[in-house]
Amino acid sequence: MKRNCWLCAGECETLRQACWTLPHLGSQRIGFGICTSCGLAQQTNSVTPQEMTRYYRESAVYTNPGRGGRPSAGKVRGVQQALDMVADGLGRPARSVFQVGSSDGYTLSQFKEAGAESVRGVEPSAASCEHARASYGIETIVGTAEGIELPRNVEMWVLTHVLEHLFDPLSLMRRIRDVQEPSDWVLIEVPLFEQVHRFPPTYLTFEHLSYFGEASLLHLLERAGYEAEQVQKSFSEDLYPIIRVLARATEQVPDNHSHGVHEVASTRELLMQHVESERASWMNVQAVVQAALAPGARAWLWGAGIHSSQLLAYTDLEDFLEIEGLLDSSPIRHGQGFGAFEIHDPASVNLHDGAAIIISSHAAEAEIWEALSAERAAGVVVVRLYGDDDGVHVDGTPALEAA
Repeated sequence: MKRNCWLCAGECETLRQACWTLPHLGSQRIGFGICTSCGLAQQTNSVTPQEMTRYYRESAVYTNPGRGGRPSAGKVRGVQQALDMVADGLGRPARSVFQVGSSDGYTLSQFKEAGAESVRGVEPSAASCEHARASYGIETIVGTAEGIELPRNVEMWVLTHVLEHLFDPLSLMRRIRDVQEPSDWVLIEVPLFEQVHRFPPTYLTFEHLSYFGEASLLHLLERAGYEAEQVQKSFSEDLYPIIRVLARATEQVPDNHSHGVHEVASTRELLMQHVESERASWMNVQAVVQAALAPGARAWLWGAGIHSSQLLAYTDLEDFLEIEGLLDSSPIRHGQGFGAFEIHDPASVNLHDGAAIIISSHAAEAEIWEALSAERAAGVVVVRLYGDDDGVHVDGTPALEAA
């Protein structure tokens, strides 16, 4: 699906595109570029909203199966920083909270522990909603914010790592503003499109439809009817830079379409810098595999997420290897198709029959490497694409903590 800019309705220029094999959705053309009017970086070719909803409902996994359902240390830190920002801005904990994209329920559980009297949320993944109930006693709605009647009398709306996933963030933020009083708040957190040298090679991903700089994010909030009270940036606490904004609902809603026009050239330059870095990284990944395995070697890809879509789209490993299929620890994916391959439960296959295992994940590589320690000790060849035994990436930079 070809997309125009949702922020200013301008036309988009595509700077990077390829055919990706996606879980449950087959082959899809995915493109990335910028709006030529306001400079917002975004997916310019994407799946349809209906297909994206199906992906989240049937294939997306945010329940941390590799950690027994526990949040990463990075998420724990990030949620605490968000709670501190809210307490500082309001002078106390939020009394009532509604989270859009409540994921595994951990964030809401921490708002409740901090003193919120009411915590609710909506999440498209049924597995995540069940995890929130079972692990934290948090009841959430299976669905999307676009598909439900938004509740009133909520002091704090929380959207952490949500806006980048939406086809029209402005429309949703305006709907939220319509059910709020001027004294109410929103807490926003998204990946930050700055300092591209800190981006992982997987930064341009299927699930992220928009890539915000500070100016574009504040422009979105302004047009939706909010005034930013606090802005925090972090460049080393996560897998990529993030920006967190605490904003208050206002009475006046400007309609300024010219904001951000100056960003077109600078955003194009940043995006092209990352695209070239990304190409080099995938060439390096291919070289790592070819150095470890012979042509035609049998191999499993461990990880049936979007990283495997990128791996197959941006390398020639599908031709170089005899890929047996994909392995994944999440039950929701078992038995699903992944292009020409099938996703298997690792316990259902013989991992000692001579096939190698390629860890197809950037964020969770260290976790999977440790989980396969018994197989490695037994002689199974396990290939890491980004790190070595000392936690150092193949490009010499420190391996990032899994999120």
